[in-house]
Amino acid sequence: MKHSIYILIAFATILFYSCQKDDPIVTAISLDKSEIEIYVGETYQFEVSHISSDAPTPKYKWEVADYIDYRPAGIAKVTDSGLLTALKEGETEVKVSTTEVGDANGQPFVATCRVKVKPVAAAGIKLNKNTLTLKSGETEQLSYTISPENTTYKDVEWKSSDEKVATVSPLGVVKGKKGGNTTITVSIKNTSITASCDVLIEPINATEIKIESKSTSMFINETQLLNYFVYPEYAENIKVKWTSSAPEIVSIDQNGKCTALKEGKSIITLSSDDGTLTDRIEIFVKDPYKKVGVTYKSKWGLDCTVTAIDIRVYDAKMSCLITYTIKNTTSDKKLNECTFSCITKDGKNEGQNGFFGSLYPGESISRAYVFNTLTSDPFVELKFINIFGNPVVDKDADDLKWNLVR
Repeated sequence: MKHSIYILIAFATILFYSCQKDDPIVTAISLDKSEIEIYVGETYQFEVSHISSDAPTPKYKWEVADYIDYRPAGIAKVTDSGLLTALKEGETEVKVSTTEVGDANGQPFVATCRVKVKPVAAAGIKLNKNTLTLKSGETEQLSYTISPENTTYKDVEWKSSDEKVATVSPLGVVKGKKGGNTTITVSIKNTSITASCDVLIEPINATEIKIESKSTSMFINETQLLNYFVYPEYAENIKVKWTSSAPEIVSIDQNGKCTALKEGKSIITLSSDDGTLTDRIEIFVKDPYKKVGVTYKSKWGLDCTVTAIDIRVYDAKMSCLITYTIKNTTSDKKLNECTFSCITKDGKNEGQNGFFGSLYPGESISRAYVFNTLTSDPFVELKFINIFGNPVVDKDADDLKWNLVR
């Protein structure tokens, strides 16, 4: 009996150990996809499996590569549960790794999936209006919709077929310029997808024309282009004509370019072609330079007559020969001679040098002098200068200067 009990105990022990096994452990993980293509805006739920399959499910860490093939990514994002969302076109990599179990070296188990995100192509574009009517100067905002709504690239370009009739801004604001027809087109960049709107601009009639100023002054031989405005601001351009009351003083062409011919005053009139709209400007012509051979009074009691101004260029230099006569016109003052200064294009002065004396009342003297300068800085003006301290006799006399520009 005792022997039988020992046999039973031994059998039970063998049975117990033969039924006992080690707990299963994770030795690898894998994703349901090793490569995936997805469109911008779409999502994908990854599934993870592990070996051994009967081992407890480990905890996972999900990541999207910041860089892929040395290029910055930001292509997609993934949640802690493995839900992938595509953000923009490009390629990246999703990685899942264990956090609490690993291999014999303590490294986590890892699985990856290469992700290619593709753009959503546009299928069409539509404007909020197919036709539009505006008056000159008016504006209106056009808007558009692109299909499908999740199109990746939505940059557009605007264009007017005739910008003289109407313009369109980069944001789609149409502005009428003058009466007529044009077509406003919006297109998706880098595609042939477009939409258009036919635009009619109704003209506004002019009610007033106005020259920029009421009066101006000019020098003999000077030209000036007169500007004018048509009102209201966006009124249609009208045909105009220009006339001069004294064409021998100021001449004017039909482009509004006037030329001063001699001292005096002229009234320039601008009028519409039908004569219903007009405006005027007074132009006063002055002669700032004294004429050769004419005697002029100076402030210092001396009359001056420049009898010749001879300008010559030779050996890359400019020469200015002047001859002149000065006369003491006072009855009781002994005066010193005045001199001349040549003024160059950049404002520099070259004074006359030589022997000068005194002039008694009624006495006169003739002189000649040569000025030289480089042609790169030619003389433009000859000026009569009192450098010897004569008193002012005639304070109302003009400064005496002669034009050297030929």
